[in-house]
Amino acid sequence: MVPDNIDLRKLRALQMVAEHGSLRRAAVRLGVTVSAVSFSLKRLEADLGIELFRRYPNRLVLTPAGETLAIATEAVFRGLENALDALSLTSSPASRLNISISNDLSWYLAPHFGSFVRLFPQVALNVSVHRSEDALALVASGDLDLAIGRFPAADALRPADGYKSLAIEPIVHTGFTLVQNPNTAGTRFGRRPGTDDLARLTLIMLPQRSTARRMIDSVFAQAGLRPHACIEVGNCQLIREYALRGIGSGLIHTICGDRCSDGLVSIDLMHPFGKMTFSAAYRRASLTATSPSVAVMGMMEILERQEAAPK
Repeated sequence: MVPDNIDLRKLRALQMVAEHGSLRRAAVRLGVTVSAVSFSLKRLEADLGIELFRRYPNRLVLTPAGETLAIATEAVFRGLENALDALSLTSSPASRLNISISNDLSWYLAPHFGSFVRLFPQVALNVSVHRSEDALALVASGDLDLAIGRFPAADALRPADGYKSLAIEPIVHTGFTLVQNPNTAGTRFGRRPGTDDLARLTLIMLPQRSTARRMIDSVFAQAGLRPHACIEVGNCQLIREYALRGIGSGLIHTICGDRCSDGLVSIDLMHPFGKMTFSAAYRRASLTATSPSVAVMGMMEILERQEAAPK
């Protein structure tokens, strides 16, 4: 077969499935159904007369021929996207990417935003703070391009909510960690602390309006306890700073302590607080709306790539 006869939409489906390893995620990126992606792949295999995937329950694996074609397809589409992006940025005013974040993740997300600014210098990045529920509505209405927070799973969204046009993808999973100054009296435990131990401390925590704080308060309430004393600050970086000064014991997201070495003692609190997932929400492509912008997809790739990197 000569290249003139190959349908680019089928190659795009191959590229997305090869990149994301999932029909579902490929469908989200393309703004089509899973069955449409599967049909495109089968038609491409029929057109070429070769098997591109080996099909197993719940997963597809590229054959050697499929991998060769996927690599070539990736190069073609990446080159085209870069060229179109360059043309867009040079022929029009600077683009703007409007993002909402959960305030307690502001410190953790800062390096990710720095990477974005270096890769997309012509895009003005506007970062604001909204409650997760409000941010989701703003993305759906087009007032925000991307929102990062705690959202219900995509398959749990009811059509009546008006969120069928949104893609919601997990970007980071985190537990909770207790951080303490080792020189502060009365903060050492001979075992992993329980809720009764924690309730006796002066705890430095995120504000009550945050989702993380509501989870923490719920665990204490279920145990019939209230912290002895509580200091509220805006994000995990400030909590660490207060704990370092010996003001109290901090409760932070585990991800906000994984890359720190400031002398604080860290105690994992998977029990009793468990884990929480933060996701990114953006508008997916549809028959009546344009595809997510290059800037949105660029930010998503940065968030997903850096989350997957070894810590």
